[in-house]
Amino acid sequence: MTVKVKTEYMSSFTIPHMRVACGGVPGSKTKRVSGSASSGRKKYTTLTLDFPLCEECAAVRGSRWYAVLFAVAGVLVSLVLGVVAGNLVAQRLTTGLAVLAAIVVIAVAIYLTIWLANKIAQSGMTAEQRKRRKAVRRSVRMAVSTPGVFGKGSIRFTFANPAFATKFAALNGGITG
Repeated sequence: MTVKVKTEYMSSFTIPHMRVACGGVPGSKTKRVSGSASSGRKKYTTLTLDFPLCEECAAVRGSRWYAVLFAVAGVLVSLVLGVVAGNLVAQRLTTGLAVLAAIVVIAVAIYLTIWLANKIAQSGMTAEQRKRRKAVRRSVRMAVSTPGVFGKGSIRFTFANPAFATKFAALNGGITG
């Protein structure tokens, strides 16, 4: 169950003294989360926060280098496949259908590449490690809304851990819901 917390945009936040993914006393590792919004011409509001993790959660959160390499290569190959598919369709049908075919091929190829890269990154992990990895990836998300007339925007956090969300909202004047 996810819990949403809405707060005003502040330059700093008080982070609860517990792990964001699995609760308990935090370790020395963190999960970095960023959010940004534009409020007009070249004026961006960006916020980056570090949320505490335990050693076990930090060990499974990242991808292995060969999974990242596969993802990058796969995205490049999918772009080439999209261009080739678009050219093949353009020779036989209209340009509009060629663009649509290229977009569909690129989207499907990128989706499959990311899915396979995630499977590669999890190879050799136990079922408990895969479950922990999923929990860490879903533990916190942040969305920054566009600041208003007076420069004050709001931030929406989505936490997977209800206890962490409640403490975060209490420490930072947020509203859960």
